Amino acid sequence: MSIITIPNQSTKTIIQSNTSDVLGSMQNSFNIDLQENYGKIRLGRRMLIGSTVSDSASMFCPVAFAYYNTGVSSYIYSIVGNNTGTGRVAFQTGLHNNVTEDNTTNAPTTIDNRYSDMIVGSNGLLYVTSGTALHEHNGIGSWNATTRALSGGTTTHQLATYAGRIYVTNTNNTIVSADISTGSFGVLSTIGNSFALRIGLDSSANVITFIRASASRLWIGTVNTRGGKGHIYEWDGQATAVTRSYRLEASGALSCVIKDEIPYVVDTNGDLLAWNGGTFQKLTGFYRKNRKTKLTNAVNSINNRFIHPNGMSVIDGRINMLINNLNNDFTGTIEETIQSGIYEYTPENGLVHKHSLGLAKSSDTINDYGQVRVKQVGALSEINIPDSPTSTTNGSFLAGARVFTNATAEAGYIFYDDTNDTLEKYGYMITPQIESSQLTDIWQKIYIKNKKLINASDRIYIKSRTEEDTGVEATITWTSTTTFTVLNSAVVVSDYWTSGTGGEVEIIQGIGGGKCSHITNAVNSAGTWTVTVDETYIGATSTAKARFMKWNKMKTFNGQEAINNQVQQFTEFPIPEYDRNDTFIQFKICMLFKSKNEIHSLNVISKTQQPLI
Repeated sequence: MSIITIPNQSTKTIIQSNTSDVLGSMQNSFNIDLQENYGKIRLGRRMLIGSTVSDSASMFCPVAFAYYNTGVSSYIYSIVGNNTGTGRVAFQTGLHNNVTEDNTTNAPTTIDNRYSDMIVGSNGLLYVTSGTALHEHNGIGSWNATTRALSGGTTTHQLATYAGRIYVTNTNNTIVSADISTGSFGVLSTIGNSFALRIGLDSSANVITFIRASASRLWIGTVNTRGGKGHIYEWDGQATAVTRSYRLEASGALSCVIKDEIPYVVDTNGDLLAWNGGTFQKLTGFYRKNRKTKLTNAVNSINNRFIHPNGMSVIDGRINMLINNLNNDFTGTIEETIQSGIYEYTPENGLVHKHSLGLAKSSDTINDYGQVRVKQVGALSEINIPDSPTSTTNGSFLAGARVFTNATAEAGYIFYDDTNDTLEKYGYMITPQIESSQLTDIWQKIYIKNKKLINASDRIYIKSRTEEDTGVEATITWTSTTTFTVLNSAVVVSDYWTSGTGGEVEIIQGIGGGKCSHITNAVNSAGTWTVTVDETYIGATSTAKARFMKWNKMKTFNGQEAINNQVQQFTEFPIPEYDRNDTFIQFKICMLFKSKNEIHSLNVISKTQQPLI
C-alpha cells in the first residue's frame, strides 16, 4: 500500500509547475489562494463589479488606473475610453464605487482604449494620452488647454515618469519627453528633441509596448509584429541611444512591472521573465498544453493583446497579472490548463490562478463564480488610498476587462476584490496525473483533511479521471436553473455522459460561469439534447457557453455534515469502480465556500495491482 500526500508534509509547499501533466503538486487552478495561510489551500477572494456600462456611457475596456488629487479632492482615475477615439477618462471616490465621466474644462474627449495611457507625474499632475495628443491636468480642478501633439492616430502612446520628466511613445519606435520637475502648468509646450530616443528598428515591424521606470533607468519593451524576435531596451533617459539591448527568444515583451528594482515581463509566448543582471531569464509560464497557436493578438501593434501593457501589478508584495486565455485561432478556443483572470507568481508556488472576473456587484444575487472566457483584458493596479474607511469600504486593487454576459453579449467593467470576503465563492484545483508506482495500481480512496466547514452551504466535492480528455465547448440555452438544451451538431453529449457514471459540464461564459456540475440525465430529441445537472444555477436564463469533459464525480461533503459532526476534520472519498485500476489517476477538487474554509492536505491511498516484476 502507498500513500501520496499533497502538499509535501515537510515543506508544506504546493507547486504549479505549468510544464507537464505529471510534475508539481497542482496541474491547474481556478480561484485558488496559496499565500493567505501558507501551506493551506484557500479560495481567492471574489472580484466584484464596481462600475457598469450604465454608469459610464463610454466604458469599453478600462486600461489604466491612477490615484490622483485634482486640487479639489482625491479620486481614482481610470481610462474607460471606447475603441472609436471618442472616449473620456472617469473618476470614482473608492474602489467599490461607480464611476463618473470627467467633464471638467478641457478634459480629453478623444480617449481610445487601444492607444491611450495614464500616469501621475513626479510633479503630482495627471497625464493622459489619446491617439493624437498628450493631456495634462492643471492640479486645480480642470485640465490645461495646452496639449502636446503626438504622431499617428493608430499608434500606442505609453507613459512613464522618471528623473523629473514625463516620457511618452510618439511613434512605433520613438520616445519624446518634457521637463516636469518645476511642477508648473502647461509645460508640455516646451517639449523638444532633447531627452528623446529613436530606437534603431524597422518602425513598420517593431512597436514599443511599454516604458517602465526603476530607480536608476528606464526599461522599454517592443514587439515584432511580423513574428521575428523582440527586444527589451535599457535607457538612462538622456542619451540619444539605448544603454543596452536584450534580444528575446519570443516575438516581444508585452507587459512589465518593477519589483525590488527588477523588471518582470510577460512575453508573446506567455512566459514570465525576470532580469537577472545580465539577461532576461524565464521563471515560469502558462501551461499551453496543446500549443496550437499563440494566445490572442500576441503580436498586434495595438493594445488588445492577451495581456495589456498595464496588466501587471505588485499586489501584497507579489507579482500579479491579468490574462485573456483565448487562443489566436479562428474560433478563439481555450485550453483546460489556462483560465482567464488574475494569476499570482511566487517562487514557492509558481504561477497560480487566484481571481476570476464575475458578473455581480456586492448587492447582487450571486449567479456566477467567474468567467473562464473573456473578450478583452485591460489594466491591473493595486490602489493604496489614505485611511478614510466608511461602512462600505472594500477592495485593495482594480482590474479592467470586457467580459461576456451570455454566449455572445459583451460589457466592459471595472472590478475590485472583495477584501471583506463575505460572499460565496467557488474554485478548484487539479492534481497532476498521479502515476502508478508499478505498472498499474488499485486506486482505493482519497482523504481530504480540512478545516471544519463553517456554513451549511459550504461544500467540497472531488472528481476523478484515468484518461486524457480535452473536452469540447458548445453554446447552451438555459431552460431552468438545472436544465439546458444544446445542439447535437455542437456536442454529442453521450460522448461525455454515461448513465450511472455521469460526466462534467463547466460553464465558461455567461450566467453560471466558473461552476462545474455533473450530468444526471441527457435526452436527444430531433438533434437537440436536453441536459439535467446536479447543481442549481440561480438566475439561469438566456444562453451561455459550456465545456463538456469526462470527469467522474466521486462524492460531496457539505457544511451541514460538518456542523452535525463537530469533531470531523477529514473526509473519505472512495474512488469509483470504473476509475480504480489504471496506470494513473487524476483528481479535481472543487470547493464552494462562503467563509475562510481551507483544505490542509490530500492523501491518496493505493496498492499495486500489477507489479513491474
